[in-house]
Amino acid sequence: MRPPASRFASAEPRFNRGSSVQGVWLEGPRRLLEEGRPAAALEGLLDAWRSRRLSALANVIDTLSDGLTRALPRLEGRTRKGLQGLWLDLANERRDVDVGRLLACFATPPWVAVGQRIERLAQLDDPRVSKAFAAFVEELPTAGGIGSARWTLLFSQLGRAKDGRVRRPLERRLSIADPRFLVTEQVHPLARQVLALLPDEQPSGEELGEVASLAAAVARALSQPLPPADVLLRDASRPRRAGSEAELLHVIYERPEDDTPRLVYSDWLQEQGDPRAELLVLQLKPRRTGKELRRERELVRTHGRAWLGPLEPAIERRSEVFSRGFLSAARVVFLTSRQRDALVGHPAWNTLTRLDRSDSVDGGFLRQTELRGLESLHVLSEREFPEVLARKWPFRRLTALGLASDAWLTLPRLEPQLVPCLAAVTVNAASGTEERLHRLLSSALPVFGRLERFTLNGLQSPALLEALKGWPKLTLAQLNFQVRLVFHRATPALPWVLDVLPALHGWFGSDDIAPIVRRFLPQVVGVVTPSPSWGERYDRVSSRLDALRREQRLDWVPRSDAPVP
Repeated sequence: MRPPASRFASAEPRFNRGSSVQGVWLEGPRRLLEEGRPAAALEGLLDAWRSRRLSALANVIDTLSDGLTRALPRLEGRTRKGLQGLWLDLANERRDVDVGRLLACFATPPWVAVGQRIERLAQLDDPRVSKAFAAFVEELPTAGGIGSARWTLLFSQLGRAKDGRVRRPLERRLSIADPRFLVTEQVHPLARQVLALLPDEQPSGEELGEVASLAAAVARALSQPLPPADVLLRDASRPRRAGSEAELLHVIYERPEDDTPRLVYSDWLQEQGDPRAELLVLQLKPRRTGKELRRERELVRTHGRAWLGPLEPAIERRSEVFSRGFLSAARVVFLTSRQRDALVGHPAWNTLTRLDRSDSVDGGFLRQTELRGLESLHVLSEREFPEVLARKWPFRRLTALGLASDAWLTLPRLEPQLVPCLAAVTVNAASGTEERLHRLLSSALPVFGRLERFTLNGLQSPALLEALKGWPKLTLAQLNFQVRLVFHRATPALPWVLDVLPALHGWFGSDDIAPIVRRFLPQVVGVVTPSPSWGERYDRVSSRLDALRREQRLDWVPRSDAPVP
């Protein structure tokens, strides 16, 4: 079984051009229409269109979809925000029969909401979406408020769909003199690219005859009373995925650190002809060639959103990272309460190894989701940290934790058994809090006493470094402000060695690092040779560090001996 061609589909097309002989090509949809199952017939027609992208067949799909849309409840909200929430929730149901309702209010302002709808609809390989996108481009009611990236998504869908019906709308748009910058610099060039990709259909007489016969069957079906809305929404022609897959995924979610269940799943996928098997094989290799890495990126770019499965609606686009064949890092954003209720606690989150702070990961997500494979969690705020403290499961694999400037004061409440493997903490501290932080570092020793790495952003103080010296397992301490001061030692019993690195976001002062560095030199026994990351400032920094080193009679330490901060 291959992954869906659209987020509303669950199988690849089961038709091909050669099967049109003797009417087999459209036999399935025709039979479903005769059985009084128009919603299931729509799925079959979409599968047939993905196999043979004929404009005549796309028109039949439009006709059937319009009839079904009229039989379903209209999508209405009291406010624009309310309508957008309903729209997103309906899109997340991933039913082909709902696309007509989604498109009915697709171009309804505000334009920011339209941009979100483009992002969702652009994932669909569906001629109804192509037609709506082309009409929107032709009319072009706005060139702003949607965002450049979403315009690119819109035209990417048009290019992939290869729907010949979009030719005339795009040509009409290109014939209109429109001085708006986004139109001339993005819309027009992308439209030309799509036009260059459109193939000549050249349908055979037999194919056109089959489509005409099917159009008559659709007309007959729509002339009769349709099934109730709840029946239409439940009906489907595609078989459910095999129960064995659910069992395989269950084992992977239970043992996210184990590669063996993933290899078994890869074998199962290969039997189904699913390209995700190739991704699993590639990413489970201990080493990959440049060609294999490029192939991996191509697979994720093409299929990644589909492979997110039920989590896809809550994963911010382009934030997803796949490792060992599954989602490993992402920015999580719940757009509606219904979406949150459906996905909080889902076992598929167990494959995440890194989670960065998101605007919507509170509200029960950190408290009610096991996150069994999570290794790195950044950056918690004072609002989110209580969610962690209230968890019923420990973070069994969490090794790195990052805290915002308003959350570190609650660190003493973090029980060691909640983070049994915690080895690294990053604290973002505001200026003027050195004394409070000093007290905290002492009071939270049950947690900090097990740390091997500690990073403090916003403060640089010899007194703080002196306090860190007594931590029994600490081998690396990093104090970041105007520059990055990295103190490391091979074992906690040895004195510090200092590595001076440029600030992550650029240099905000002069090149004279002496006033900053000199305060810490009495606490170290050596200085690491300067890093090439200083760029054009390398010579000046190297000279200044050498002078400071000789002034304090300290040794140079080869950079090869310095750990990566």
